[in-house]
Amino acid sequence: GGEGGFDYITVDAKSHRLYVPRSTHTMVIDADSGKTVADIAGQKHNHGVAVVPELGRGFISDGAGSIVIFDLKTNSVLGTVAAQDDADGLVYDKSTGLVLVACGDAGVLITLKADADPKTAVIDAPIELGGKPEYLAADGAGKVYVNLEDKDQVAVVDLKARKVLAHWPVAPGGSPVGLAIDTEKHKLFIGCSKPQKMLVMSTDDGKVVG
Repeated sequence: GGEGGFDYITVDAKSHRLYVPRSTHTMVIDADSGKTVADIAGQKHNHGVAVVPELGRGFISDGAGSIVIFDLKTNSVLGTVAAQDDADGLVYDKSTGLVLVACGDAGVLITLKADADPKTAVIDAPIELGGKPEYLAADGAGKVYVNLEDKDQVAVVDLKARKVLAHWPVAPGGSPVGLAIDTEKHKLFIGCSKPQKMLVMSTDDGKVVG
C-alpha cells in the first residue's frame, strides 16, 4: 500500500527489517509482523537501501543526485550527501568500509566512507565505468562488479586502484539489471532484460557458465 513504485528491497536479517524505497519515501517494515514501523520521507526518486549495522546507519540512494544517511534505530535522517546523476543501485562493502553507488546517467561508480560525518561527508572522486550502471555486487576482497545496462557488459572495478580492470560481455543475455554474487563459489548471477535471461558468470575470468 501507499504511494510510489519500488526498485530494490533490502533485508536486514539481524533486525528483521525490510526497507522498501517508494520513490519519495522509504518504508521500514517489521519482517515478522508485516507492519510498517517507520516511513522515511524527503526523497525525490529513490532506488535502494544499504544497511551498516555495526555503525547503526542506513543509506538511501536518491536518483535526484544524493545519498540519504539515516539512523537504523530511530529511522531519523542524519544527513544528505551530494552524489551524481541517477544514483541507483547501492551496496555496502565491509572490506573497505565504503558505501558503493552506481550512478546510471552519470556513468560512474561513486564511493562514500560509511563512517563519515553525515553533516559534512562528501563522496570520493567518481570512477568512470564506460557505460550506464544499474546494479552492483562486491566480492569482499576489494573488487566490485557493475552491470552496464547500455553496453551489455559487467565492469570489473578494483576499489583500491579505483579503476576498471575489465569489461565482460553478458551474451547471450543483454541489458543486465539485477545482480547477485556467491563469493564462496566465485559466481555472479545476472538478470538480463533484453533478452530475458538469467546468467551465471565466473568471477575468475568472466566466462558465462550457465
